[in-house]
Amino acid sequence: MPDNLWELHDFIFQVAKQEGLSVPQTNYAVGWIFFDLFERAGHEKSQGKLSQPGDIDRFAQELAPAKIARDLHEAQQNFGREAAEFMEPEIQNRIRRAIDNSIVTAVKAATSGRKAFIANVLAGVVSGALFAIITISCYYYVKTDPSLNAAVKAAISRSTN
Repeated sequence: MPDNLWELHDFIFQVAKQEGLSVPQTNYAVGWIFFDLFERAGHEKSQGKLSQPGDIDRFAQELAPAKIARDLHEAQQNFGREAAEFMEPEIQNRIRRAIDNSIVTAVKAATSGRKAFIANVLAGVVSGALFAIITISCYYYVKTDPSLNAAVKAAISRSTN
């Protein structure tokens, strides 16, 4: 067992490494366990016993390995829960942005053919108008030009005779 606060710190890191805790989880566990030690000192102070610096080392010596393991496990659980609670607004914000972006992408994909469709319709209308103008112009030209009319009438009368 550790004889002082520094040795307790090293012991906690060693146990945490064996259990596969990450560095942030281990630091949280160290804070968790040290808080218990200082809370115990505060409790003794409230009972009228003044704690000396050596008392903290004594508290560290009196910590059972099972309590350290249990505190490591509780700290690991609390760290995960508190990290999730801390990150909850950011997670929700990112989910909302992802959904909004996917909706915008879907709408853009559904409406992206609109420009091409409008261009095709306009091209059809313009080409139809040009064809109508050319056809009507040819009709009036044939109707109004007497020489062409006479040639056609002569050809028709020869074929019917």
